[in-house]
Amino acid sequence: QLRLLLGDGERWLRAGDDTLAARRFVRIAAQAPDSTEGGAARAYLAVEQLQQVRSIAALPEALDSLSVAARRGGPAVRIVAPYVAVVGRAVDALQPDAMPLALFLAAEQLRDSLATPSLAAQAFAEIARRAPESVIAPKALLAQAVLEPDLADSLVALVRTRYPTSVYTLALSGNAGDAYRVLEDSLQRVIREELQQQRRRGRDSRAIRH
Repeated sequence: QLRLLLGDGERWLRAGDDTLAARRFVRIAAQAPDSTEGGAARAYLAVEQLQQVRSIAALPEALDSLSVAARRGGPAVRIVAPYVAVVGRAVDALQPDAMPLALFLAAEQLRDSLATPSLAAQAFAEIARRAPESVIAPKALLAQAVLEPDLADSLVALVRTRYPTSVYTLALSGNAGDAYRVLEDSLQRVIREELQQQRRRGRDSRAIRH
C-alpha cells in the first residue's frame, strides 16, 4: 500500500498537481515514518518546501530540511541530491565573505537548475547591493531585469546611470565592441573553472562519506 501511495504521489507530481501529491506524501510519512517509502515521501515534501520559499534568507532552513531528508538514504538521496547541491552552493555564496562571482554563479543555478526566478532575482540584486563596484554588478542588475519585467526599465536606467562606462552598459547601445566579448570570455572561463572545482569538491565529499 505504501508503494502504491508513493507511486500515486509521484504521478500527481508529474501531472503538475503538487497539492494532491503532497497529500499522498504526508499520509505516507505519517503512517510509516521509518520506512523507505516514508523517507522518500519526506524527501518529496522537503523539495516542496523549497519550492515554496520566497526569500533567499529562508534558503538555509530549506537546506536543513533537504539534508535531513537525505540522511535517510535510499531513494531519498536521489530525490533531494540535485537540490542539496544547488541550494548548498547558494547558501555558501550568501555568506558575508563570499566572492561576488560565487553569488553570481549561484544565482544562475537558482534560475536555470532549480527554475526559481524570484530567488535568482534576489540573488542578482544582492550582488549589486554587496559589491556595487564589482565588474559583474551591472551584469547582475541586467540579469535581474530579465527576471523582473516590472522593474526592468528602472534597473536598466540604474545601470546606465551608475555604470556609464561598463561594457555591459555600452552593449545596451551596441557600442561595446570587442571589449564585451573579451570580458565575457574571461568571465565564462572563470565560471568553468569554478564549476570544475565544485565537481571536484563533490567527488571528494562523496569519497569521504564512503
